[in-house]
Amino acid sequence: MSRVCAFIILVAITLSTTGCVGSAELNEIHIVHSVAIDKGDKHNIKLTAEISKITPSGQQPKGMQNDKFYLSQEGESLFEAARQMRNKSDRMLLWGHASSILFSKAVAEQGIMPQVEAIRRLRQFRNTALLFITEGNAFEILQMSSPSATINSQVFQGLVEGGKSTGQTSKTTLLMVYRDYMNEFKDLAIPLLYPVNQAANEDKSILKASGMYAFHGDRLSGKLSPSLTKAYLRASNLMEGTIESISCDDGGHVTLENILSKAKTNVYINTSLESRITITINADLTITNLTCKGMDITPDTIHVWEGQLNTIIEQDIQKFIQYTQKQKVDLLGIGERIHRSHPKQWKAMKADWMEHRYGSADFEVQVHTRIDHSNFLM
Repeated sequence: MSRVCAFIILVAITLSTTGCVGSAELNEIHIVHSVAIDKGDKHNIKLTAEISKITPSGQQPKGMQNDKFYLSQEGESLFEAARQMRNKSDRMLLWGHASSILFSKAVAEQGIMPQVEAIRRLRQFRNTALLFITEGNAFEILQMSSPSATINSQVFQGLVEGGKSTGQTSKTTLLMVYRDYMNEFKDLAIPLLYPVNQAANEDKSILKASGMYAFHGDRLSGKLSPSLTKAYLRASNLMEGTIESISCDDGGHVTLENILSKAKTNVYINTSLESRITITINADLTITNLTCKGMDITPDTIHVWEGQLNTIIEQDIQKFIQYTQKQKVDLLGIGERIHRSHPKQWKAMKADWMEHRYGSADFEVQVHTRIDHSNFLM
């Protein structure tokens, strides 16, 4: 038994140290890190890949070159474009490391599910790959230079991670989009990616992820502003350490950090099949900055601020709900909640849920904030 165990360990070590991926050597492949999907000029789809080359460790100490390049190919389908792209590469393309997928707005308006299903059929793509929508050409966003990272896929991941502290965007993966669409859990929201100038007098641009595009089914329906996105994340119970601000009479302000935010949604259906939805928000915050002059921070002052926060958050969420009713997008998955808790009523409501019933549903938002004790308390 000891000899068998030693043999197994030896085989495992040998396989882990060989310079090959599958049946291909490292000097025979190109690694794809990100892809952009646009409408083609001559064909249906234009596919662009961000690629880095790798070399065996004996040829280069770090194993991976610091440069990158891009390949583009048009085709009538994503599969055809990917296959034809191989003719432009001297090595086999490895798609399994692609961590970001960028769709142009023009493609999203036609529907993204044919492309999502095509990507899943390629099988090499990870379910954890991040999805983004670009207002302009996705391939131009993909090829923007970045001062902080050689590979732009690292930039895309970093930007969406920033949504945890700003509440202006949220991570959306290939699996999340496919799951919610196929199971009709809720309508989709995918982060928006676009360039911004670093300063008014500078021509150089940097990438920014802020706001999200809303979909009804798989077709783009509207755009959530950063403030609507923040309300969406809070109501969806996806809120993390974001910032709130309250103005003072002297022009100063109180800045508070969300340290806990919980949302609970309840759905009620009456005998006329009319919906009443209650969204309850419980949030804990702590004071991080105070610029109001001559103000004594007492328990009474904190109580007043809590009431102001309750009103601000309630109004923000109501604006988000009104927007979704106008655009006819069920981003909170209210229909799915009715389906699960009131299956008999849902059968009679499903056919005209988004067209009529969701828009007339009654939403009540209840907000309960609590400002924790801090060093500012006197």
